[in-house]
Amino acid sequence: AERTSSPEIPEFQYTYDAYRTEVSRLQTESYDQYMRAFYKRLETEHDSNPEFDQDIRLYIDVRPDEAAATRASKIFRACQFLVIPPLKGRQPLANPARARSAEYPRGRSQPEAWDDVFEFIGTNERDNTQFTTLIWGGEVQSNVHERASALRIGALLFGIRQVRAYSAGHSMGNLEKVLALSDMPQFHYDKMSVGTRNAHSPHGLRLNKADTDMYNWLLRGINFSVASVVGVDAMLPKDDPILMDWARSCSFRPNEFLNSKRRRAVEQLMRIDPQWFYHMNGDYSSPEHLEQLYTNYPWLRDQRPNLSIHSFSLYQDSDAQRERALANAEALLDPDRGVALVLDFVDRAPDGSLVFNNQDTGWMTRLYAKDMANKDAGWQHILTANDGRMQQIELGSAVTRLAVGALRPS
Repeated sequence: AERTSSPEIPEFQYTYDAYRTEVSRLQTESYDQYMRAFYKRLETEHDSNPEFDQDIRLYIDVRPDEAAATRASKIFRACQFLVIPPLKGRQPLANPARARSAEYPRGRSQPEAWDDVFEFIGTNERDNTQFTTLIWGGEVQSNVHERASALRIGALLFGIRQVRAYSAGHSMGNLEKVLALSDMPQFHYDKMSVGTRNAHSPHGLRLNKADTDMYNWLLRGINFSVASVVGVDAMLPKDDPILMDWARSCSFRPNEFLNSKRRRAVEQLMRIDPQWFYHMNGDYSSPEHLEQLYTNYPWLRDQRPNLSIHSFSLYQDSDAQRERALANAEALLDPDRGVALVLDFVDRAPDGSLVFNNQDTGWMTRLYAKDMANKDAGWQHILTANDGRMQQIELGSAVTRLAVGALRPS
């Protein structure tokens, strides 16, 4: 397609500048040394390659509502996709960047180590097409299976021990699978550290042994099962090696590829196809979404879900999409027993609404819950985590009061 100039209107320039600011931020604030190097190299590509910069401006035109953080993340994930070791049985792309994919990410801790990726995006039509397709049409997958521990805690605190869930987002069902499979050794939750955030404590957390013991006991000491999950996603990677590799690229930071045990566990998880998981292609924020659900799964009218899950999906959406998505979830839930969970880069505003992907949230991960039988309580704060990997937890204000519910008989 012939390139056309993006309109230099204030709205577009603001969106573009916000993306460039995010790229600059990640050069120093990313948790991963390889990603810091990548974003430095990405900034150089923008400044030195007008054609690449124009391609990204066109992408912003195509997806103007995406948040700056989502945009920067997708560009990294699309570049990582081109160089990660391919799934067993699939041939790597024939490019020099793939030639050393088995060692990824070793050797990519400096900005110039990413030269081969940008060179190939610019000169190889196949890689350029895949890169463009992923950033224009792809969604960042939420495949960090430790996040399922927070969802399990959220369900248990409201006395839910057998889940009938509606999950709206981009996770391939992996989070929901871990809810049910966490007793299997390869998917067992690591012990979480729970305490109070404190800048003077190691890793910013002052450990509380009683809270740590309670949290980990809730994860392991109460019978918990999954009866059914209807998962809605815009991408269905099952049996598609390209989309499976995209999901893998979204599942790992570069340094996590060095953990072979974790990598094998996640890849095994992607292949599991439980009978209780129903995967539907669709837009969870569409006004027609509920009718599409009822058409595909008529039994949902009588067997209303007792849990809705939005995990690291809403931060990628516009305010209007979020509003419709949460309204759809609430309309679908059991009005007497349903609980809506939102796990994301999110905080609660003074008026009680949720604020996503904003510097005001401190870029912290938080879990909020809304009880359909007690909507007047609004969004209740369950926990805050140090980041999206959920290893260090601070309990929210609602937990002490709700903990009694976790001990009630089903």
